[in-house]
Amino acid sequence: MVNVANVKKITLVWAGRILAVSAVVLAAAFELLYVLPPFGVALGIVSLLIIGLGGWYAPSYFARYSIEECKDCVCVNSGVLIKKRTVVFFSDTVTVTITSSPLMRLFNLRTVVLSLAGRRVSLYALARENAYRIAEKVEKREGGRL
Repeated sequence: MVNVANVKKITLVWAGRILAVSAVVLAAAFELLYVLPPFGVALGIVSLLIIGLGGWYAPSYFARYSIEECKDCVCVNSGVLIKKRTVVFFSDTVTVTITSSPLMRLFNLRTVVLSLAGRRVSLYALARENAYRIAEKVEKREGGRL
């Protein structure tokens, strides 16, 4: 088994997202401070909560997040409060979708969504090469089934 998740980079991506959202909320709080002071203060507190909770949760989540690639399956371990282990066999995968935001492309990261017959499993923080290798393994399984 090989861990293919790139945790440090995806933590930076999520930290950037959290800061962007909290900056927008904080700017709105300053605007509301002059019009409706109680709502401006409340929105400022919400902005600080976003920074505090997001700044704790995202690094904690990705510190416990791993993707292990095996010969015929992928194992995903995740969770901060509730630990979860998901095993997805390539033979059970119906479709594969590879996505990335502009910030993720900057860090050479991809998200792979494996669609099964009733649910989807997302694999975050994959390097571009690993994402396409996993997609290729699923395609080979599909070709072998026909």
